[in-house]
Amino acid sequence: MRQWDAGISVFVRKMARREGDIMVKRSFLYLRRKYKRSILLFLLLFVISFSLAVGVTVWNSIGAVTKEVQDRLGTSFIFKQNAAKPEDPLLYGDVQMTDGTWSRIYTGPLIGQNVVEQVMGIDGVSAYNGEDMQYADVQGVELVAGMWHDAVERGPVSNEPEDVAYYEQCKTYLQMTTLYGNTDTSLYSKFRTGSFTLRNGRHITPEDERVVLISDKLAEMNGLRVGDVLQVAYNATLPGQTEQEVIATQELQIVGLFHVNGYQPLDRNVAESDISYNWLLTDNQTLNNFSQTMYERFYVDWRRDPAFLNITFFVDDPAQLQSIVEQAWQLDIAKYPSFDIAVDDTMYRSTVEPLQSIRNLVAVATLVIAIGCALVLVIIFTMWIKSRKREIAIYLSLGIRKSTVFGQFILEAGMVLLLAMAVTMGTCRNVPDMIGNHLLASAVEQAQPQEIEYSLEDLREAARRGEVSGLLAYQDSTYGGPDHIDFSFCLADFLMLLALELLIIVAAICKGGSFIFKLQPKQILTTMR
Repeated sequence: MRQWDAGISVFVRKMARREGDIMVKRSFLYLRRKYKRSILLFLLLFVISFSLAVGVTVWNSIGAVTKEVQDRLGTSFIFKQNAAKPEDPLLYGDVQMTDGTWSRIYTGPLIGQNVVEQVMGIDGVSAYNGEDMQYADVQGVELVAGMWHDAVERGPVSNEPEDVAYYEQCKTYLQMTTLYGNTDTSLYSKFRTGSFTLRNGRHITPEDERVVLISDKLAEMNGLRVGDVLQVAYNATLPGQTEQEVIATQELQIVGLFHVNGYQPLDRNVAESDISYNWLLTDNQTLNNFSQTMYERFYVDWRRDPAFLNITFFVDDPAQLQSIVEQAWQLDIAKYPSFDIAVDDTMYRSTVEPLQSIRNLVAVATLVIAIGCALVLVIIFTMWIKSRKREIAIYLSLGIRKSTVFGQFILEAGMVLLLAMAVTMGTCRNVPDMIGNHLLASAVEQAQPQEIEYSLEDLREAARRGEVSGLLAYQDSTYGGPDHIDFSFCLADFLMLLALELLIIVAAICKGGSFIFKLQPKQILTTMR
């Protein structure tokens, strides 16, 4: 009995193998005889394959880049100090000045080391950068000329006392620039977004004191290099006096040079301290040294602990950012009305949007082409299958199963599909890269700041609205992603597309040949008379 069963199994396998061989031979024979149909089918499947290959490649590549951008730009939130009302007794108080007068100043809580310790204690917060800012004079260095240099070169407008006094005041601003304090300049927003690029040297770290980064343009103008020392002075008008004097000086060692990638109009309307090439990036301890000296010279017995203007905190997992921000809001230090916490996603959104627009544009175009070709396939397969009724009737009358008939149609289309996919693989190596990076270049160009020359009337109109400083401010790119993406079509994409197109073919053939399941061989022959 077992031998009988084994014999039947072997016979069935042989018959199935023989039936499969016959199906393959019939498929080859039909494709060769109907070569015009085969070529048309090949062209349709190639268009579908090519379109889907480009679409999938761009979709996957931009998805990976978006994840990278999110990890770099979308993983931070800012703890910042808001303006408070002077009449609030909890935040403002009267302190005695060194000249015996009293002044009302902010005496409320500050964003200091206690904020850092509490927020860094939240699980998932991995790093921070505290920022501060002051104005100071850099001595023995020629700054990139701006408003004050222009005013001094032109001289007093007249000999009137007011004009002469203004001219003398302009001379005191010739060497004034902006000092930006950072705990870690590698985490400073200008470097993270690509607005600044470190060209030589190294970044400032939390352990540094009395060090500075300067622009490569400023270094070139003054013959400076990494390792040189700058003399920086803090000037102020002390209580009871009318003229400024130097109240503190520090020597800062240059540890790095940065390049400015943005754009800023440089003319007589921009102050030297607002020109990005003149900025000095230093450590927070340097700014704190200036502040402590100022407190000693200004106030009798009031001092302020070291603090930041704002602190940017970074998290490990972008998906946990909102949850961590909510936890930060629950801390005691976040409950003061002068404090605020905000997700730092401006640059992330402005970078992701052009990437997503490229992704969506290619996806829509691909989907439209694929759907259009799929509809054409349905129509073509319906016409072809109906034109093969006699052949189908013969197959069924010979006892060939309907599923086998459908299998032959699918096999015929599958053979053509493999050829179309092979050609697609050969021609699609560089096309997604060309299309994707062409679209990317357009998006990046649109995000770049535009070099605009403002007329005198433009400046007057902006002055009336109080917008001159914004009009002439440093402008960086709103795009912080890569300038080039590797759009590569891999084996996994090939297999996925092959399976997807097979499904499209099966659906088209089933739709076009659905009548086969409803008719018997005799009925089919009858309809042909």
